[in-house]
Amino acid sequence: MANLCKITVVKCSLQVDLISEFHAHTEIKRCPIFSRGQEFYGTTTQLPKGFCAWAYADIAKDLAPVAYDESGQTTKITCCTSGFHNVYFKLEAVDNTEGNG
Repeated sequence: MANLCKITVVKCSLQVDLISEFHAHTEIKRCPIFSRGQEFYGTTTQLPKGFCAWAYADIAKDLAPVAYDESGQTTKITCCTSGFHNVYFKLEAVDNTEGNG
């Protein structure tokens, strides 16, 4: 059974300089799905409830080393690849009895 990971939103950024240069005609705001401090629990194979599928696809590669304690890495910072409003996540391995699925 896969180990559980706690996924915490640590930063929601807005790349104003890139927006000004490449999307001046479009209003782009911070990610509408995530807020700093939100917590999710998931595995390397299951999208957590309420989590953005695009962001999960971006961070899924980083879940396995944390979930399976590969190379002693039990915490990692990663982000989604939205070029204009990136969201940064902290991944932590947790005991399978923790979390809310």
